[in-house]
Amino acid sequence: MNIRHAIGGITLPPEPYVVDIGAFVFAFAYLEGSVVDLIERLDPGKAIGPEMFDAGPTASRYKSMLSGAIDAASDRIGAATEAELRQLVEGFDVLIRARNDVLHARPMTAPDGTQRLYRWGMGRAIEITAEGLRAAAVQFAEAAVANNRVCSRLL
Repeated sequence: MNIRHAIGGITLPPEPYVVDIGAFVFAFAYLEGSVVDLIERLDPGKAIGPEMFDAGPTASRYKSMLSGAIDAASDRIGAATEAELRQLVEGFDVLIRARNDVLHARPMTAPDGTQRLYRWGMGRAIEITAEGLRAAAVQFAEAAVANNRVCSRLL
């Protein structure tokens, strides 16, 4: 069997879809890394504490930790930067939901016979489309760039 079509006995989706899944995962990992960098910049030592490695919903924990780091740094970052950071935190909620939809999806056979990811919702299976994966990856990347822009100003 060709690894592009099956691995370990399971049938994989078509290669372009697998690439889209990979881009999605990579872009979210990049975004999470940018959040960790912001936490460390705002509240030194916080991003390497034991709470970073606790079991549980990592992305939500990062959001909470970033909010706390903003609180800790609010007296030295200025009102405009604080407002920008708070907006980034709120936007992270939407991105976490997109991440969870994909990472908690289940493989199913699509009507065309290929494998796809589906998320159960509203009483039916909702396909995770290639377009949706790419759109979310772009949102993750844009949020990471915005985080990095703020982080570089905090040097």
